[in-house]
Amino acid sequence: MGTRLKAEVSYRPAKRKGTMKQCGHCQAFQPELRSCLMVSGEIEPFMVCDLWEPMPFHWDPEGEGVKAQQAEDPMEDDNA
Repeated sequence: MGTRLKAEVSYRPAKRKGTMKQCGHCQAFQPELRSCLMVSGEIEPFMVCDLWEPMPFHWDPEGEGVKAQQAEDPMEDDNA
């Protein structure tokens, strides 16, 4: 689906489990297809690459619906 190769964008495991900075929380990730709009090949949700962009919204598990919030993890190192 995407046009960039994984090696070109440094596709790699996210540094910490549970961090927001991973493919599963990127606006280009397509979970139903396990693909990405920018990177070719099968994409795993717990990986990350240099093109990662946070989703502008997140789902509130407490049942409040969708809330606007910066999804970036403030404790995350930019080199994840």
